[in-house]
Amino acid sequence: MRSVLFLCLTLFTSAVPNAFADCKCPEKPSLNQAVEDASIVFLGRVTSIKNSVMREGKMEIEFAAFNRFKTEFEETSSGRQLLIYTPDGPQNCGVEFLLEQDYLVFGKGNPARYEVDACSRTGLVELVKEDIEALGKKK
Repeated sequence: MRSVLFLCLTLFTSAVPNAFADCKCPEKPSLNQAVEDASIVFLGRVTSIKNSVMREGKMEIEFAAFNRFKTEFEETSSGRQLLIYTPDGPQNCGVEFLLEQDYLVFGKGNPARYEVDACSRTGLVELVKEDIEALGKKK
């Protein structure tokens, strides 16, 4: 019985190793490189998090942007609202955004499909204060 259980566990863990694998990123880019590579860089508060209906495997994150470092915002009746897409889990290099928290975001793409991943310099404001300070000096 023990050998059957061992065999089952061995087969299970060898058959699904990627299901639990962590995202593998190269070294994070320098701040200058991250800004150069990004289409949009801004500070914003997460106002909504949901699975994307239109983009399978992506989370749709809505931000109320309150400071921009790169690009222009489209003004809407509700202010500076931006949608950002990220892969749907840390194993897929998705950024795990928290509702009502402020972030520095480095997005790539265009207004219809800005995307971020865990390999970018995107992060909670409290954790990226040096980047924000440096970006403020560049304005």
